[in-house]
Amino acid sequence: MLLADKDKRDQILKFVCKAEDEISKLLGRRTIFRLFVPSGELEAQFELRAVEWLIGQPDVDVGESCLQEWMLDDAFTQLSAVKGSPEPVGNEKVSQKKKAARKSVDVDVACARARLKALGIPEDQALECLRKADADMSGALKRDEFAAAVGKDTLLQAMVRRCTFSGTISAGGGSSQLSLAGLERGGATQLYSLPVGNRFPIINRMFSKPVEIDERSLWVERIRDGLRSSSFPQGVTGLFVGISAMYYAAKAAGVANRIVAKQEVVLKLSDTLSKVDVNDHRTVANLTLVKEIISWTFDENKSCFLFKRNWRAGGTEHVAGWTLGWYVTQYEADAEVRNHCACEVQRQVRGKQVILKKDKTGQPVRRKK
Repeated sequence: MLLADKDKRDQILKFVCKAEDEISKLLGRRTIFRLFVPSGELEAQFELRAVEWLIGQPDVDVGESCLQEWMLDDAFTQLSAVKGSPEPVGNEKVSQKKKAARKSVDVDVACARARLKALGIPEDQALECLRKADADMSGALKRDEFAAAVGKDTLLQAMVRRCTFSGTISAGGGSSQLSLAGLERGGATQLYSLPVGNRFPIINRMFSKPVEIDERSLWVERIRDGLRSSSFPQGVTGLFVGISAMYYAAKAAGVANRIVAKQEVVLKLSDTLSKVDVNDHRTVANLTLVKEIISWTFDENKSCFLFKRNWRAGGTEHVAGWTLGWYVTQYEADAEVRNHCACEVQRQVRGKQVILKKDKTGQPVRRKK
């Protein structure tokens, strides 16, 4: 809007100037505002960072969500990987002996700190929980001990969510996106964009009133053609957070605000589509789009979803938008700089071995502390 309409741009800039003047008077010093609009790719990265931060909070409201067994297995494997666990099992050609060896690896509680830090998890608190979970005090946490502790401790549940969190899935009027997160905090992000949104059949007049069965079939084929031409991946595993129009489709299907498996999501979306008002073009289009994207993209057995818009954590309500992601990124970077500076000052002070002192001739002498 600001780029296309000079009059509106001038009005916005006048408002900003007046706001600068008023706040300058209140603060007693000059205040300057700068408008910032991120690129589409940067916005997706910041949204992903916001969700990544929220889903790892121990007190976040995720409803009565039950963590699945594969999530516990993946989290346990990641924590035990720092000890040098066997190579991951990625296909059926791997021997049963190797599979058994992989599952038998314990988590070395003392060595798990590096992994927790890489994931952006508060390692001191998490390590304390892992030590408490080590029932036999051996220093090596077994799979059954880990599972029992996760069922009771909200911080460990947050750790499992963070270990298995793999990205976000979103949809809008003009396009749909899949953001795949790197395993470690600050890792590379892979973005996939489908140039098909829930307004496509409305703009292109694909639907009549009521929407006919053959019109729905044409809309499904258009979505699948777009997924193929956009090289959308298939068989993707992990925990994904659905935002924007994905959330509203899940809300209509009754699967929002809790962790749900892919099978349940697809089943509920199909059931809702069979009962939806056939004159409601937007809802029919959106439910169909979300169902097809999820059916196409994700693994049947090792994928689950949390469809959520408003998050409550730390006594505050958050929206997982790019502004929160930008803030979290800057805040954590500032904290790292502060910690580095504090450590550097302490190192120099503690590392000082001599104190300068003048002798009778006025020459400095060096003596040990």
